[in-house]
Amino acid sequence: MKDPEPDSGQEKLRILRRRRKIAALAVPFAVLLTPLLNEAALLLSAGLLAYCLILTVEIGRMSKHLGPASSGPVKLTAAKTIGWAAAILVFDGLVLGQGIISGVVLAYAVLLLVPMGILTRKDTALGRFRLKKAGILATAMLAVLGSIYLNNRLAERMADDLISGVVQYKEKHGQYPEQLQDLVPEFMPGIPAAKLTLSYNNFSYSSRTSPMLWYVELPPAVRRIYYFESGQWGTLY
Repeated sequence: MKDPEPDSGQEKLRILRRRRKIAALAVPFAVLLTPLLNEAALLLSAGLLAYCLILTVEIGRMSKHLGPASSGPVKLTAAKTIGWAAAILVFDGLVLGQGIISGVVLAYAVLLLVPMGILTRKDTALGRFRLKKAGILATAMLAVLGSIYLNNRLAERMADDLISGVVQYKEKHGQYPEQLQDLVPEFMPGIPAAKLTLSYNNFSYSSRTSPMLWYVELPPAVRRIYYFESGQWGTLY
């Protein structure tokens, strides 16, 4: 008697899931290449997300055709999702203050997990779990993006105070200060932090040639720069 041949439908479903997992894991790496590849990295990220969405639709269609057994054993616990959300919340929101990782995870939750939850019609428990997972991730990522926005607004206000101090120093002494610390304590009680994060949280200042003040708006490369001679802001990528 010949051994039974493996179910081709189940094997194809496993392959599609493996491809979706690889594509989803590749998205953050593509996003991290943005400072080097600019628009090309963003297009690559968008293409990978679109590919994941197409695979999700196809997996949902095949799962519906093959029946509940195609889903395999699933442990419906949100503990791991909460752990990952908390880790990203701390790293991307508190330590780095960048937002790219959170943006990718938010796109994953909205564009992949939500359709997966909706398409899982025969297994309502699994569908609800995926929607719950999407809600946890989306809430945490929106909190990160919100904190980054508030931090950048805080940096703008702190920069205005420093600019005012530098201008007052020049009016009194006839030249720009050599360093920001020269403003203390006559014009400012202390030099404030640019942001409430653990990295990329300081103001930088240069009095050489064209005096300028800057801080990192989007780590590690995007900087907001104030030119004292022209009195205008600029952005350096």
